[in-house]
Amino acid sequence: MSVADRVRQLVLPLLSDRGLMLYDVQMQGGVLRVVVDTADGAPAEGAVSGEAGPQGPAQRSGPDLDVLAEVTRAVSRALDESDPIPGRYTLEVTSPGIERPLRTVEHFRRAVGETVKVRPLPGVADGRRVAGVLTAADDRGIVVRTGTADDGTPVERRLDHTEIERARRHGQPLSICMLDADRFKMVNDEFGHAAGDELLHQLRSPAPRKSRPGSAA
Repeated sequence: MSVADRVRQLVLPLLSDRGLMLYDVQMQGGVLRVVVDTADGAPAEGAVSGEAGPQGPAQRSGPDLDVLAEVTRAVSRALDESDPIPGRYTLEVTSPGIERPLRTVEHFRRAVGETVKVRPLPGVADGRRVAGVLTAADDRGIVVRTGTADDGTPVERRLDHTEIERARRHGQPLSICMLDADRFKMVNDEFGHAAGDELLHQLRSPAPRKSRPGSAA
């Protein structure tokens, strides 16, 4: 069983109890990234069978600051108790973000009604990058509305999942500020999780006052 699979088994019950879903787990370069999202990722109102709603691209909102902080503490405790990962690593719990990557069938289904950018694999017919509104997604592939013809009919492009090299939701530019709490695990080990929780709260408390509306920390 891979590291990501072991982490999934630990994290899934913690998220379901909080009305959240596990969007992704990645282990790269000593960083364990747990990506969580709200569980209400249904298509826009009026959508049926995975099609975009009549009001255009749907808008999603991810977990807020307090929820992410709570999940971070819960995941950190579970990892400390189970110790599923050998060696040292840094835990990062985050939401998928505005320009979230789309890597699985479920990712695409949740993004129906949103604006996406898709890069086909080399060799795919008409291999130009595709940008537009994701109108449908199923087990086989996706449909992206790229524009409107002169007669008013939508112009669409279908791609099988096997033809996609990379895809992401396309939104406004995103800036990220990261703070490294040196020797944070030592605080948990020597003073307990309550002290660690209080330290995290103090570190993040200035963020909402210094951030733009809708930002997350």
